[in-house]
Amino acid sequence: MLKVLCYLTLFFTIAQPGVLFPALTGRVFFLIASVTLILFTAKRVMVGMPLGKLPQRKYVYALIVVFALSVAQTGWLGGVVDTLMFWAKIAILFTLLVDMNESVRDLRRSLFTVVAAVAVLTWMGWDVYLNTPELLSGSGRLESVGYYNQPNSFALALTVGSALAFAVLETAPGFVRKVPFVLLVGAFAVSSVYTKSRGGNLGLAVVMLVSIIFSPGIRSRGFKALLVGAMIAGMTLAVPMIMARRDVATYFGGDASAENRLDAWWAGLHMIRDHPILGVGLGLFAENVKQYGMKNSMIAHNTLLSVTAETGIIGGLIFVLIIITTLRLLWKVWRQALSDPSQRDLACLSQGILIGLVAFLINTTFSVKDSDPLLWALLGTAGSVVVVRKRLVDAAAAASDSAPVVPCASAARAANRDLDVFSNETPRGTRG
Repeated sequence: MLKVLCYLTLFFTIAQPGVLFPALTGRVFFLIASVTLILFTAKRVMVGMPLGKLPQRKYVYALIVVFALSVAQTGWLGGVVDTLMFWAKIAILFTLLVDMNESVRDLRRSLFTVVAAVAVLTWMGWDVYLNTPELLSGSGRLESVGYYNQPNSFALALTVGSALAFAVLETAPGFVRKVPFVLLVGAFAVSSVYTKSRGGNLGLAVVMLVSIIFSPGIRSRGFKALLVGAMIAGMTLAVPMIMARRDVATYFGGDASAENRLDAWWAGLHMIRDHPILGVGLGLFAENVKQYGMKNSMIAHNTLLSVTAETGIIGGLIFVLIIITTLRLLWKVWRQALSDPSQRDLACLSQGILIGLVAFLINTTFSVKDSDPLLWALLGTAGSVVVVRKRLVDAAAAASDSAPVVPCASAARAANRDLDVFSNETPRGTRG
């Protein structure tokens, strides 16, 4: 029951319940998340189980404190409360994802939940596009609802959804169970083209190419080459449709949109120079940008720049530490699991999260997504990958210790030390 509530919390973080079910009133999501956290905490206390050891956990909590301080400096008490309430949801999601996934199966279900949420957003986006196109915000481009009611944001969600769907596809047992995920990947790709987002579609193409090339499940080089060729052909056909937008000149910039982003970056750098400690205040970039030569209010169009300009160098540094620590540990687990045939599923899932997170970070070089639920879903599941791997290593070590002490058991214990992502010890016999 507790895990079901955790998956519901994850699902409704991305596909907001108030948007999906307009008849609902009150803080439905906050209620579900709070009940889940209370039950989770009670279970941990009753069994005496501490939270999983994870280096980036302290950075996440520190970032929330800095965000609150950046708002507090403006003297807006209501803003501080709103900030803490909003980021409390992020902290709850992160904690639940890291510690509720106790096995590879739990991790797979978490990724499936994210994919299902993106699938629902895709369904609702097409419903608006086909039945009420007058509600679209601009140029007839496909978009969705909630956090993703803008074409570029929705394209980013489709990119992340594709990376995770491909990972779940590779771990699905049997051909029949793989078919729905193949169809979902196809639906996400077609939907991305209709968003006409240049960065989103380029990111999706890179994600799919990398997923295919490094796929542990596709062993045939010929089949990989065939899929890569199909991807390139599809992208070639999609480019003319994307370039049919009236507000673009070339695929890689050279238009007013690109120039405005450069101006916003320049303004952001000056904000950091003038407000290096706590920034101009969380969420106040657009309100301050006119003081730095911009004619119109505009967001930073770069996530790291936005965080640093709004919350100061301290906030920007903590944000970078969260990302770097997550990527380092995720990469390490992926490499370790890849070298162990018994951990093939963990390797596939961690690879999907890694690809999705890198794609997200590249895309947000041109957008502001520090509070995007998908980012924190990726960071949380990346943390759970580390914790799950640690559990597997500990289980293998315990099994080895309970066996008769023979040379091969001793070698197994040494190998387990090598696979421990929290250990810096070099196993004996590996040097020279």
